[in-house]
Amino acid sequence: MKLGGETGSTALEALVALALLTIACTAIAVGARGGISSLRRAQTNAIASSSALRLDDAVREEAAKIRFPYWRKGIDIDEFESSVSVPWYGGDEEKRLILSIRDETFALSGGECSRTIAGMRNGFIAAVKNGSGEPIGLEVRGTLGGRDIRVFAPFGSILLAKEAAR
Repeated sequence: MKLGGETGSTALEALVALALLTIACTAIAVGARGGISSLRRAQTNAIASSSALRLDDAVREEAAKIRFPYWRKGIDIDEFESSVSVPWYGGDEEKRLILSIRDETFALSGGECSRTIAGMRNGFIAAVKNGSGEPIGLEVRGTLGGRDIRVFAPFGSILLAKEAAR
């Protein structure tokens, strides 16, 4: 409280101003913390989405290079617990496309191609077959960056014959 002609502020006014400044700074700090947290989540989601797209692109691109002769029947695809080996990579019966998941890393190799993507959990790889039991593509499932993903990639050619050519 001021008496006639006094200038300056009282201790109570200074305390109120300090309290208001503290409340404002706290609000700014809480808002900044929430913003940083949101930014980290967005960055994590972007990385996970990027990894999922790279996986999808790699599997589809390489599976399209599997070219079985359309008249052949009984193509053998080697399937193991965490890997698949597919013949006829690039149209050559001796070349194979190999997909595997080990130690949370997805690996794909074939011919001159070799790609890996880290962070794959609960991975599953299998050949997809048609009603006759002939392979038509590959399926890859798992969790990548906290997101469940599933990729179906058809082969570049599929078997048409019901019986093997003689």
